[in-house]
This record gives sequence, structure tokens and C-alpha cells, in this order.
Amino acid sequence: MVTLRDRIQRWVSWLPLLFLAALAALTYWLDAQIKTPNAERDAAARHSIDLFINHFHATQFNADGAPQQQLTAVHAEHFIDDDSIALEQPYIVLQNPQQPRFTLTADRAQLSGDHKDLYLHGAVTAVRDAPSAETKQTGVPNEQMTLRSEYLHVRPNDNFVQTDQKATLESASGRVESVGMEVDGNTHIIKLHSNVQGIFQPQRH
Repeated sequence: MVTLRDRIQRWVSWLPLLFLAALAALTYWLDAQIKTPNAERDAAARHSIDLFINHFHATQFNADGAPQQQLTAVHAEHFIDDDSIALEQPYIVLQNPQQPRFTLTADRAQLSGDHKDLYLHGAVTAVRDAPSAETKQTGVPNEQMTLRSEYLHVRPNDNFVQTDQKATLESASGRVESVGMEVDGNTHIIKLHSNVQGIFQPQRH
């Protein structure tokens, strides 16, 4: 008999792992778009901006000339002292021919200078489109799914995502909420910390 806990674990497992895989490639690309290659480093310098861009937009194309990664931000800033990048109202679209489209938005985001940490703040939304015939995968729900939270901390190199805030994952067939979440992509262990609630629509045969 499949328990509610088993069902929740299986249902939520796809999104954070896809999120990790997408951001592992995104961090290098994002840094390359904004970073000033010849900026001087001064360890004693204050946390100051050496480059900013308003209405920033960048698109990376695949070998066939189709858009693969798109990033839009109202404002982007690069800090010379720690090499970090700050984004206001980032809008990120990842399009892989083998996977459904993945869209990520937030009020603000910070990428650490060593590219090991990405912090997303305020109205964070991650949307995975419903799979098409070409992107349908065994074990992956065949419907659009949306993850919402006020904060996400992503460590792409460690395959790890965490939040201490309320997180909601929903689709047409159900909804699950938890206060605090950790996802380890190496062990495939998902921890829903507290106040876990789930609502699922009856399956129709």
C-alpha cells in the first residue's frame, strides 16, 4: 500500500533535482555575461560596485540556433570586492530539447563570487512546463508543476537546495506544503521539515 508520505516523496522529488541540474549550468553562464574580465581585486576594498546594467537581457543559443538559456533582470550589479552578482527581478528561462521548459523568477537574487551559492529572495517561483511528446519521461508527472517560496538557497556543486521558509509545490492533481525543505541530489533524500500538508485529487481511471 502506497502511503501519503511515499506519495509526497515521489511527487516532489523531480522539481528540486531538475532545479539543481539547471542551475549548475546557469551559474557559469550568468557570471560570464556580467563579470568584468579585467577588474582589479582589492581585498581591503569595501563592498562596492564596479559594474551595473539596467534592463539586462542575455540569451544563449544552442548549436541549432534555438534559444537555450535566457536571463532578464531589471537591474544587475557586480561587486568588485567579493566578485558576487546581485540581480533585481530576475527572469530565467531554460530550454533543453530533452526536457520541459523551466522558468524561474524572484524579486532578488545573489550569486556568490565562487559560484557555489545562489540565493533567491521574495516571491520565488519555479515552473516546469507539462512535458511534450518529445520530453515525456518515465516517472515524471505529465502536467505543469510549480514551486513557490519566499527564499531558496542553492548549492549547485553540492547538488543541494534548502529553504527555512514555507514552500508550496502544486499541480492540477495536488498540492503539498512544508515549512522548511532540504533536497540532497547526491543521496536523493528530501526532507520536509514541519507542518507538512498535502491535498491530492482522486485519480481517474
